Amino acid sequence: MRKRLFKLILISILTTAAVISLIIGKFSLDFARKIFMENIEGKISRIEKQFAHYESILSTVEQEMSKSGTEALKKLANSFPDEKSSSRIAPEKLKEFANKIGVSDVYFIGHDGTVYNSSLVSDINLNLLNNGPAFSKFINSLYGKGETASQGISTSIKEGKISYYMYYSPKKSNIIYEISLDVQKFIEEKYNFALYEFLFSDMFKNFYDKYLISIDVYSIVSGNSWSIINPGKKLNISQKHIDELLSKGDASFEKDNKIYHYHKIKMNKFFFNRKSSIYIELIYDSKIFCTYATKVIVFSIFSCILITVIIFLLTTKKINDVLLERISKVTSALEKIKNGNFNVAIKDNENDELSEISTNINKLAETLNQNLAEIRQKNSNLIEMSTFINNIIESMPSALIATDFDDRITQWNKEAELLSDFTSLEAKGKNIWEVLPQIYKYKSIFDEVKSKRIKAELIGETYIKESCGKEEVFIKNIYMFPFTREDIYGVIIRIDDVTELARKEALLERAKQAEILGTMASGLAHDFNNIIAGIISTASYLNVIAAAQNPDIEEIKSTLSTIIKSGEKAATLVKNLMSFAKNKEITKTPVDLKRSISDVATIAQNAIRNNITLSVNLPDEDEAIVMGDKVQLGQIMLNLIVNSSEAIPETIEGKINIILKKEIRRDLPTENKNNLFWHITVEDNGTGIDQEHLKKIFDPFFTTKKEGNGLGLAIVNTIITKHDGFIEVNSQKGMGTNFHIYLPSFE
Repeated sequence: MRKRLFKLILISILTTAAVISLIIGKFSLDFARKIFMENIEGKISRIEKQFAHYESILSTVEQEMSKSGTEALKKLANSFPDEKSSSRIAPEKLKEFANKIGVSDVYFIGHDGTVYNSSLVSDINLNLLNNGPAFSKFINSLYGKGETASQGISTSIKEGKISYYMYYSPKKSNIIYEISLDVQKFIEEKYNFALYEFLFSDMFKNFYDKYLISIDVYSIVSGNSWSIINPGKKLNISQKHIDELLSKGDASFEKDNKIYHYHKIKMNKFFFNRKSSIYIELIYDSKIFCTYATKVIVFSIFSCILITVIIFLLTTKKINDVLLERISKVTSALEKIKNGNFNVAIKDNENDELSEISTNINKLAETLNQNLAEIRQKNSNLIEMSTFINNIIESMPSALIATDFDDRITQWNKEAELLSDFTSLEAKGKNIWEVLPQIYKYKSIFDEVKSKRIKAELIGETYIKESCGKEEVFIKNIYMFPFTREDIYGVIIRIDDVTELARKEALLERAKQAEILGTMASGLAHDFNNIIAGIISTASYLNVIAAAQNPDIEEIKSTLSTIIKSGEKAATLVKNLMSFAKNKEITKTPVDLKRSISDVATIAQNAIRNNITLSVNLPDEDEAIVMGDKVQLGQIMLNLIVNSSEAIPETIEGKINIILKKEIRRDLPTENKNNLFWHITVEDNGTGIDQEHLKKIFDPFFTTKKEGNGLGLAIVNTIITKHDGFIEVNSQKGMGTNFHIYLPSFE
């Protein structure tokens, strides 16, 4: 026991000495680092001056490239003056033409921002309007201007190649011509190899020493980081360090016995991407600092050990043998408790601090015995509950997948195994996009669920599984939910197979269409029979009049007028039927609902009776934009206003209110994937609609009017559906009717 206590004292003193040594070493290392940082500041100052020459040279080069590019653009536009000629030429021929006019690549951009042909095959069908709002605005500003424009010298996203891009759109043209010039190749051909070597190889050659082993300059933008003096070289640090750079400006990291220091600089002229950040990278060999710190720490430890030995020899003489015996009992009891034996009892009849410790140890042992029994019972319950929950998850008819913050799979049930032929053991720990590449197209939605902690539903999605060389197509409903566990933010994905349900719904829809066609045929036959019967009877009567000796000309005219009206009624019926039946594609353009509703309300005010007041309530926004056909949207509003006016008796003070507001709907009764809508309400205080008729009002030829043909609301519903919207109605007999139209907002 005495040896044990002596060892404890010795270890305590040695530990203290070691801590003191480390503190001394740390302060020494910090001092060395301070000198090191001062050296870095001096290097950076020299590098920034050298880099100013780089900017000046690039500015001159850019002017020359602009001249060459302008000539090349004109040759390109003259050789391919329209979309027809520029579409026919093959990419390899375009590459030959590009070399002929002295550029790297050529591109033809259509009116919708899409590259419809190029000498660079990988860029064909690329939509430039998807490259961010600023670039989209830049592209749209070029059409039909007759001017050349440039985004300046920049690095390519895929290869880090330094290029110069120019654009040209002839006056009143809907085509943009684009060229790219290889900056390195241009400098080498236009000037000389020495200038090329200076800019892209030897610029900082004289700055190196035995500690500074590398200097580079990087452009960081949109998750891409390429060297601007060593083309094709990518920044070799983690995304975490890149994020730290972008937030702090200057930063240092250590890796593999090297110190990486980064300093943000501002270019006097905008080269590369205007949103990019330019950083100088200095890489130092850190072995010298480690050697210095090791020497300081070794010296400190040696000194402290010498002092420790002296203190230890003086302290051991003060230890009392009686105290050691009592301590031995305490340590023995604690050793038993440590080994899981809580049946201990220390007998100590003294009345001091050590006896109080013994009493507390006895109480601790008793409490631990009780707690151990409770823990065992709770563990048993937890195991049982865990097994129960796992059985539920494994028995679910849905695929259930859980991922952590890094998109690694943590849960994978039996139904999930059927999606990809990965077992639970094989899938867990892997990246979900590696195991289920079929759902990678939803990654942006997945990331939004994870970052914004929202839910997402993807209904009726097509899922293709390859098995034994064959493809199986399924219809899946995909649900994504955020979850948090022990500060780990992840996503749970539930995938339901609704292939059979979709098949049955399709059969039901075809049956419904057949029923509608039957109803249409029946209604059409009934109405035409009535019209034809009226024409025949009127024509027969006309024969009787004509056979008289002195036929009444006015009566003949009146009879002919009746026949004409019947014919017009038949023509109107056919026109409405064709409007409902034809399924031609509409041309969608941005439509301001505020203006459209105001225009229709002005027209409708003159068409309704004097006992009806028409009011319009529009939102405060400057515009309420949707994508659609302005004429058809106006037809919707006019039909609903006329229907409301016809439902209001002449004996009351009628009211028709039109209300427009923006609204979020998540319970969508439509295939529309947006949830932000413009909500139009048309409400009246007319006679209302019977509940038994509400389900039929959008069916063709269903009407409660004597003179109606039952196609008005069917046409309204068809137009709204073509605009990716939906319509709802609620009404009570004698209380009026409210129609609610939802059209997707266009931002």
